[in-house]
Amino acid sequence: MASVEGTVIDLWHTDIPIAEQAGYLRQGLALLSEEQQQQIVRYRQLSDQLLHLLGRLLVRRYLLETGKPLDWQEWQVSHLGKPFVKSGPQFNLSHAGTRVVAAFSTHPIGVDLEVEQSLDATMFSRYLHPAEQAFVQAAANPTTAFFTVWTRKEALLKALGIGISKQLAVHNCLLTQITYPADHSIWYIHSLPEATGYFQALATPLSNARWQLKVVPTAKLLQSS
Repeated sequence: MASVEGTVIDLWHTDIPIAEQAGYLRQGLALLSEEQQQQIVRYRQLSDQLLHLLGRLLVRRYLLETGKPLDWQEWQVSHLGKPFVKSGPQFNLSHAGTRVVAAFSTHPIGVDLEVEQSLDATMFSRYLHPAEQAFVQAAANPTTAFFTVWTRKEALLKALGIGISKQLAVHNCLLTQITYPADHSIWYIHSLPEATGYFQALATPLSNARWQLKVVPTAKLLQSS
């Protein structure tokens, strides 16, 4: 059973089904509103369709297990593209590779998941705070250091709801506590353990937050009870 009380943050993971992907997509889409279905099928790749479907199904399942079945009419998207449910808990979604994560909280929350890949970290230096640049440059493995920083940065910006295109280099997200100058709100950033090849971080205004991880089988996401 999910926890929505106090300072607990629920992190639910799932992965794209290995077999019968087209069949799973059809079954999953049938659980969504017509508008939601249309949004998902606009993606060209089946993998992208599945990732976006699974994000919605994770939210649906979470609300079902907490006794608040999701009315898709309450699913809204902010002007910067952050989804929310009017009468539901705070949540945030992220996906990378074949994995989807949903973070649920009683307070605003941001989560980011990235899959490790080869890149030239110096190409992204202009998006990093000077302290973050120094951290990446001094690291034995600059790629690992970069993704550690990047997930923390995206988690914060997603929690703030301002999008990754703004203020990328302003904050030193290596810090565990950051004050957002626009409203003087305080945020806490955590890098989380992940499976090999993935990086994950979350941002929360809760100073004493704790989290619990749950892997949700894709078959369970199709159930209605």
